[in-house]
Formats: sequence, structure tokens, C-alpha cells
Amino acid sequence: MTLKTYVKDDDSGVSVLVEYIFLMTITAVLFSVFVMVIYTTFLSVDRVVIGNELGIVSNDVASRISGFSNEVYTGQYSSPEYASSVRGSAEYIELPGLVNGQQYQVNVTYDPATKSGFVNINYQSEITLSRTAGFHSEISVRPVSLYSPSQSIYMYYDSVGNQIIMEGV
Repeated sequence: MTLKTYVKDDDSGVSVLVEYIFLMTITAVLFSVFVMVIYTTFLSVDRVVIGNELGIVSNDVASRISGFSNEVYTGQYSSPEYASSVRGSAEYIELPGLVNGQQYQVNVTYDPATKSGFVNINYQSEITLSRTAGFHSEISVRPVSLYSPSQSIYMYYDSVGNQIIMEGV
């Protein structure tokens, strides 16, 4: 009976072991939560920065298309000397090669009924983003889809088809 009483009364070693296991478990859970919060914060910061950069690119391309269209349209109804120089009009649009080390896609669409179009930039990596900017063009714009490694867009006026054509260079 003494042995039974001795073990029953002295259980302090078991509580130290249980306390240690609980402490390690809680530490591991808190560390995991901390790592997830840091990862989520960095991911959301990347998302905002990449989204802003894509927005800048799409707005730049849209404004360049609109400006080029206005120049060509105005040139058609100006003096004959200016109109003949418009026929050979061309412009390069420089684009960033990569965004956050990844390739992106530039899609240009145009609706002749509304004389407006959209420049849509698609980015896909760990996160998927898309930014769109609109433009107005009196001259028809041929729809195109380009990838970023071309790094620049060659935009020119085709006087035979009376449209603006863009190609990756």
C-alpha cells in the first residue's frame, strides 16, 4: 500500500512533462500563425505594387493609341502636305520587359460602333491580376494580343485599310 500511496501523491514529474509538451505545442502554433501573417502581408503588398505597375502600362498604351489616332485623324483633314506625311506615320511604344520577373500579356480590342477600345493587361504568377484602360479612336484599331518579352510595340497607320496596326518588336 505504501507504494500505491507514494505514486499517487507524487505526480509532479508528470505535470512538468505535460507543461513542456503544451508549451512546445503553443509555441509551434504561434510561430506558424506568425509566418502565415508575414507571408500574407508580403503577398498583398506585391499584389498592390504589381497592380499599380500594370495600371500604368495599360494607361500608357491606351493614351498612346488615342494620341496617335488623333494625330492621324487630324492629318487626314488638314493640308495635302500634312495628309501625305500621315500615311507613313509610325510610333514605338516601349514596355517594361517583365513585371516582378514574370511575363504579362497585352490585349488591345476595338469596337467600331462606339469608336472605342480597351487595353487589357493580364499577369499570372503566384497571383493573377488584370488591369484595363479605355481609349477613343476615330481610326479603326486592329485587335492584337502581345506578350511582354517583345518589350515594345510598333504602331503604324495603314492608309490602305484605314486602320492602326500594332505589332510586337
